[in-house]
Amino acid sequence: MVLKYSYNIIAFSLFFTLFGCGNNSIKDTRIDECIIEEKVSSKVVAELLILGKWDWLQTKYIRRGTGIIIESPLTTGDSKSFEFLHDRLIIHHNDSITEQHYEIRIWGEDTPHVEDLLVVDFYGVTGEFRGRSLLSLSGNGKCMTLINSYNDLGGDLNFIKTSQHEY
Repeated sequence: MVLKYSYNIIAFSLFFTLFGCGNNSIKDTRIDECIIEEKVSSKVVAELLILGKWDWLQTKYIRRGTGIIIESPLTTGDSKSFEFLHDRLIIHHNDSITEQHYEIRIWGEDTPHVEDLLVVDFYGVTGEFRGRSLLSLSGNGKCMTLINSYNDLGGDLNFIKTSQHEY
């Protein structure tokens, strides 16, 4: 009888080792394609490369004391895409669409402490400030990360470009 239970436990353990369980075992293979090795540091280049439609791949939350939490379309069932046009941003989230304005800036612009970091400032359609993300954009314009994890706030959103706008 003990031998029978041992085989069941081994089979059960083998099943979960091979097929995984939990959110971290479910992964979009496109994430591996989106490693940003050389990032854009020019505001002018970023303004051109960001134009187009970007599909959400994952959001990584890094929290002191709790570790790393990763959400993705496969783990949440959500679909998100950001469509950057010259004068606005259209956000598709599941069945809803919202519109915002955005501006790419250099961190510390208009201050004596300019740094070599790009940021995206987001504004509502009436001009109210909605937030800021550090921008990491690959040199080939294929991958983008909006970094919001500084000071344990927000998560870092990874996107892959699915279409280019030429306006």
